[in-house]
Amino acid sequence: MKLTRPALALAAVAALAVGLVPAQAAQGPVVLTDVAGDANGVNGQGLVDGGPNNMATAPASMASMDIVSVTLTNTGTTRKVKQGKKVVSVFDCTGFTATLELGAAPFQSAIYRVTGTAPVNVGTWWLTFTNDATGALGQVQYSADGADPLAGGVVDVPVKVEGSKVTWTVSKGVIKTTGEKLGFDWSGIGAHSRVIAGVATVPLIDDTPAETFFKPCG
Repeated sequence: MKLTRPALALAAVAALAVGLVPAQAAQGPVVLTDVAGDANGVNGQGLVDGGPNNMATAPASMASMDIVSVTLTNTGTTRKVKQGKKVVSVFDCTGFTATLELGAAPFQSAIYRVTGTAPVNVGTWWLTFTNDATGALGQVQYSADGADPLAGGVVDVPVKVEGSKVTWTVSKGVIKTTGEKLGFDWSGIGAHSRVIAGVATVPLIDDTPAETFFKPCG
């Protein structure tokens, strides 16, 4: 039986609904970079405006708070599927990983975030990582309230620390829990590091330009 164009379109829609995307259309890794050696809290990003943002000032920089890069990668497997007389590659997406690379192993009394917004969660769709005496904690923080981006939901996700790298693993189930669809536009992505002082997360030590976009499972 020959599949018509409408039938192929319906098949593509059905595949997306269960987290499958044509392999050739799957978005490759997205990398956000930042200037090394600019984690000083006064580089136009903290309590004091001491100069242009993201300007290296090492050795006056805190390596454990210094964001070097963020790499976002969809995870899953690729398999062959027969469509009529053709065999096509289909990517079974399981979620994505986000790897934050720092200048040194993460500081214990700090919070690290990969920030952005989403179609539903216009206030917040963030990955957060804290590392204290109780251990490492990774979360997805989300809020549909643009007026109060911190007033929303939180979902714990696995996080792994290897040397100067922190990696979150976000499943497609977590994506759905936040109210977003697979393949949504995670936009205005940036990252920052802050010192935790009691219940406050100040000052801001380092940040990156908030300009990258990524499609989880897209």
